[in-house]
Amino acid sequence: MKKLAVLILAIALLIVPMSISASAADAALNDFEKKIIASLDENIEVDDLLFHLPQEYINQAENFLKSVDLTETQAEEILDLIQDCKDIAVADHIHSTSDLKILPQAEKQKLLGKGQAAAEAAGAVLTYNGEDVVVTHNGTTVFEDAPIVKVTGAETDYTALILSVAGVVVALAAAAVVASKKGLLAK
Repeated sequence: MKKLAVLILAIALLIVPMSISASAADAALNDFEKKIIASLDENIEVDDLLFHLPQEYINQAENFLKSVDLTETQAEEILDLIQDCKDIAVADHIHSTSDLKILPQAEKQKLLGKGQAAAEAAGAVLTYNGEDVVVTHNGTTVFEDAPIVKVTGAETDYTALILSVAGVVVALAAAAVVASKKGLLAK
């Protein structure tokens, strides 16, 4: 009985901090920041199709917003810019993030400007190098639209494969010469 009481107490001691940390994490977003996340998480209807930002983008935005405390004015400016981007997506028939690549340069610049203004309103900096979008805040990367798995280390080395194939070709050529000298090949 004493062991059961200790086990129940241990479980309670584990559960209480977890529930407090979960609610504390949610409380890290103020009401204005929650509106931003809700806006990013909404589906956008484009040509009778629903477009939704990738969840990892929303997660990165939420993690960033937990590290700052936006005012109502900042949040309203960001929400207006998000709505402008949604309007552009509808007008230009954007069905996925890959569709952004086929937009005319002027539209891409408009979207980039809106993104940079939203980042600036939150005290961050958005940069685009032609391939990846990166948002930094106080020198720390808070959002990156780049492949999650990056190739590191040396490039694939095909030397062993080439040498193996060359060895097989040489061996076959030598076998053909020997077979021909022994008269094993029909003419």
